[in-house]
Amino acid sequence: MLLPAGPAIITRAAGPQRLARAMSILGVPMLLGPVFGPVLGGLLVDYTTWHWIFIVNVPVGILAIALAVWKLPSGGALPDAGRLDTRGLIPHCLVLNQRQNFESVRSRVNMPT
Repeated sequence: MLLPAGPAIITRAAGPQRLARAMSILGVPMLLGPVFGPVLGGLLVDYTTWHWIFIVNVPVGILAIALAVWKLPSGGALPDAGRLDTRGLIPHCLVLNQRQNFESVRSRVNMPT
């Protein structure tokens, strides 16, 4: 659910004249992260302890929040933003919850896929 939020924020912050450059800068880490993240995480855990994942990621998260506060424009919702669709959200969450429950039961019972 967080993956689309980054491009949406960058699109709004960059504006139409700098959109292509902003998306290319955002796209490279999104493509390389799933490739190098598990490898670097595995090396980190193999040669140190699992605590180092937090020692590395907490400062990175703090830096990201600080850069977002500093660089992104402050602004509320878009003027044409609608209300949250609770009539659609609640059934959607219930269906996702039931699917997850079914998947956990299927893994315990060894049902064929």
